[in-house]
Amino acid sequence: MEPTLSSPSLTGMPSSHRVRLPRAQREEQVLAVAYARFAAGGYDGSSMSAIADAAGVTKPILYKHYGSKDGLFAACVERMVEPMLEHVRKATDPSLPADRQLWAGIRAQLGFINDHRDEWRAFVREAGARGGLPGAALSRGRERVITLLGELVEQANRAAGAAPLPQPEVEASAHVLQGAVERISDWWERYPDESLDGVALRAMNLTWQGFGDLAAGRVWLPPADDR
Repeated sequence: MEPTLSSPSLTGMPSSHRVRLPRAQREEQVLAVAYARFAAGGYDGSSMSAIADAAGVTKPILYKHYGSKDGLFAACVERMVEPMLEHVRKATDPSLPADRQLWAGIRAQLGFINDHRDEWRAFVREAGARGGLPGAALSRGRERVITLLGELVEQANRAAGAAPLPQPEVEASAHVLQGAVERISDWWERYPDESLDGVALRAMNLTWQGFGDLAAGRVWLPPADDR
């Protein structure tokens, strides 16, 4: 069963039925409710009053713990990252050949994005456009994804029997791979009838043609008079 980000069982409770909860449990409940509300309605469509009421807390409690609506939204951005990373980790097997590892990672991330489109729109696209605290949280999340992809690149390189890549090359490859997956996931929304495998194959072929050559020591260089 794939990881679930929202908590549909938390339907909220009227303010008259609020109960005192341990802090950790209350914070988890607030985040679960806020996550589901922001994912469904976006930043502008979700008020702090409605979130507080649905979570069974007062609005001042939200501001006490998160400082602002941006702070709460940023916490929800960070909440999205770990389930996606775990999903990609579980899908990849270091014992597989290099191409199979890369394919599994690309397919897993694209599948996760497609299964959580509302969250992706809110906590990636909207957070990136807003900047500030949400944008900073998104940047931190992307760095974590890029770090994982770098690990997969190194695993795939070892599986190919190639010499270890210098760290800058690993980082560059991970950045390119993450950018390709994000952009093709946006393209996929314009063509929703495309299958997961069809979309993942496009990303795989574009990246593997380069990575496969790199692992084999083949690189393209411009003619001397163009340098």
